[in-house]
Amino acid sequence: AVTRFSKEGKPLGFHKITKGPNKGKGTRKSERAQQQQSHRQMLYLAMRISMESGIRIGSLRKMRWNHISMNPTLSQEDQKSWCLVEVPPENTKTGHWYEVAAPIARHLEQLKRITQGSGNELLFTNQKSGAPLSDRIWGDGLKEMLVESGLATWSEDDSNNCRKIDVKSGKTLSWYTFRHTWITFALQRGVPIATVCNNCDTSIQYVQEHYFHYDAKRATGALATGRKGFRTAKDKD
Repeated sequence: AVTRFSKEGKPLGFHKITKGPNKGKGTRKSERAQQQQSHRQMLYLAMRISMESGIRIGSLRKMRWNHISMNPTLSQEDQKSWCLVEVPPENTKTGHWYEVAAPIARHLEQLKRITQGSGNELLFTNQKSGAPLSDRIWGDGLKEMLVESGLATWSEDDSNNCRKIDVKSGKTLSWYTFRHTWITFALQRGVPIATVCNNCDTSIQYVQEHYFHYDAKRATGALATGRKGFRTAKDKD
């Protein structure tokens, strides 16, 4: 059966009929294929949520619908994009409670349409069993995204039972990579390092050691903040 975008080029959601009275009569939509398609859509949204929030993959996999709330300080228009995500201590690597502000409201709306999730349910569940998505689904889904985005190719010994890829850059890419992307982009946009750290539950020391490279030549704008019209006591004299 071909139930994913594969080397054969068949679109996800269809498989060749090999058994039964309709054998050899083309393709049909199967329940299993529909579930796999839903899982693929969910994992794509998981990638977008991770890359636009900085949340750890372990915390994302434990996120429930009742962890999400609106931000009443925003305008109605901004609330269409931005929301708050509570990350309880049992869902964190550090054991700290924290809250994330992220422009992921539309991704969550799309996810809810796929899963019909609500209340205390996990965001990402197997659409057949209702259980949390397995490690294999998370792992295979990431590999498929990397291949389809042109960042990797399928290895010669790849198979449906054991998905293997070769990353073109030679770097190790994982679900954690999307968190790294968020931190890097936030710093490049000029988000204060303390805000970055508090929004993704990490220390300033860690970000300074791994992401932040101070450049005095480009720091004038930030250092000049609030100085316009300001005179020291000596200037006044």
